[in-house]
Amino acid sequence: MFINREKELASLRKLKDSGKFEMAVVYGRRRVGKTTLLREFSKEIESIFFVCDEVNEKMMLRNFSEVILEHFGQKDTLSPFESWEKAIRFVASKAKEKRLLLVIDEYPYLANATSYFPSVLQRLIDHELLETKLYLVLCGSSVSFMESEVLGSRSPLFGRRTAQLRVEPFTYREASLFFPELNNEEKIIAYGILGGIPQYLQKWNQHLPYGENIANNFLDTSAYLYAEPRFLLRQELREPSLYNSIIESVAQGATRLNEISTR
Repeated sequence: MFINREKELASLRKLKDSGKFEMAVVYGRRRVGKTTLLREFSKEIESIFFVCDEVNEKMMLRNFSEVILEHFGQKDTLSPFESWEKAIRFVASKAKEKRLLLVIDEYPYLANATSYFPSVLQRLIDHELLETKLYLVLCGSSVSFMESEVLGSRSPLFGRRTAQLRVEPFTYREASLFFPELNNEEKIIAYGILGGIPQYLQKWNQHLPYGENIANNFLDTSAYLYAEPRFLLRQELREPSLYNSIIESVAQGATRLNEISTR
């Protein structure tokens, strides 16, 4: 289910209509709907959508090659690319005369597996890609990584992006669109519990009382949202045990800084 994001779609469409090379950096916290937004947008333009995994460089390049060659119907006639430079050049050659969108989702996984990739991409942008109609999107869920390693002044890609889009959680008004059958008070309660994260909002059954929704989504040990806090801490933090201790202290009533520190 795709709801709202009209402003974000308008920004992506504006770049699409420029007719020249574009590199957009799309980022935001996990579950906020970046991939859904880009997949919705990709319906409007010829697109290659590559989602990076936590694998080594060799496997990453092989997977990237398969996605590209399959898109152009050449998977059985061409071998996987020997380097990232050749892979990107091949895509660029297809965008010489026509608009082509290349989305690299979860880009931090690629950059971590292949530390030299940003430098390769920077060189290609400066000397070759600017002469194409390629529309490149680098998307990532690690906000700190995207801001420092892609947008930051020390990054090889600094100054190469033509736009950046930070995807934020929905406001109350936007989130309420998920619950058309609830009254205003019920919508406020649901938003107060779930916040503006689309993936969480989709878990809420508007046909059940909110007490039952809480039991089903948060208290059932097999439920998606039951394990979500610990999962996010493990994904985002180097020492989740410290933050788990802080959260547990607050939950037990320690709300002042010195009380939390003592515990």
